[in-house]
Amino acid sequence: MAAIHRHKYSMVVAADNAGRLMARMEMQKTGSTRAAREWRKAYSEEGGSLDAAERAKARGRPELAETYSRRADAHRTFMNDIVSKHKELGNKTRHLGYVNRGGEEAGVAVSMGPVMGQQTETGISARKIYKPDGRWHRGEYTREVLEAKKKLTDDVRSRDPEAMAAMYGYREVTPGRFESHHEYVPRIKHVDALDDQDLLHKLHDDVVAPTNVDGFRIEDVTRADAFGQIYPTCGNIAATGERPNRKLKIVDHLTRKLDADGEICSDDPIRRFHESMGVRGADELPDSQYNDRQLFPSGTKAMKALDADNYRGTPGSRQRKKIPGER
Repeated sequence: MAAIHRHKYSMVVAADNAGRLMARMEMQKTGSTRAAREWRKAYSEEGGSLDAAERAKARGRPELAETYSRRADAHRTFMNDIVSKHKELGNKTRHLGYVNRGGEEAGVAVSMGPVMGQQTETGISARKIYKPDGRWHRGEYTREVLEAKKKLTDDVRSRDPEAMAAMYGYREVTPGRFESHHEYVPRIKHVDALDDQDLLHKLHDDVVAPTNVDGFRIEDVTRADAFGQIYPTCGNIAATGERPNRKLKIVDHLTRKLDADGEICSDDPIRRFHESMGVRGADELPDSQYNDRQLFPSGTKAMKALDADNYRGTPGSRQRKKIPGER
């Protein structure tokens, strides 16, 4: 009961703070600096509330779980209000935070505001920062991969806009270093290989298998075994909604050029990159320095360094330079 009373009090305080923040943003655009800070705080609080709700469910306390769920909903609404007001005022791009250190290809940051000069539908986007020492592609090979990925994404979304996260574009920030901008899909839920088999089959059969743009195909999203079971690639597919309205959306994929037999073509950019490095595949290259947990103990530190290095073009920097258009 005490937890519920504390929840009600915190909700009143949060509502009062939200009203003051919106008024400040209305009066002066510089209020977006504080808005970005409040968004980060609300994002953290939302995650904590969702975790607390799951723990309450596991302990058999549905009323407390419902309380924490409502609290998470309130934080989510506050975050959406911040982004909507920022978009309404036409404020410039604001960096919100780093999602994680990423995999072998790129790290991910979240921003609100225009993307490459254009407003997005939601006002918020994911920025992929490509690692200059990545295992899959670097430099001009990255440009070729991103060009093909943009065409593949547009092709899929022309048939089913909900099947894949939008890709707004890409650019070279300094010579040989790239970033791309995508639809932000928050709180990616786990895709269960057993419970979601019907959805995985539909995604594989309707999107992954038939998509072919100039020989480029979608890889590293789903995999079918000899018995017809479909397995998802962790982190590349997002599950949204609750059953029976649950849906799957591709949030990332590997772009490869394949022939009619499914073999990698000789002019595939990733294959050409590996040949230029004198290796047969990504496994023969060392992992990115930004994945080194001794060098960068936290994902945030790793992404700050990567982001700064990409803009400054000098390794070892720890201070992130502003995104062009930021104030």
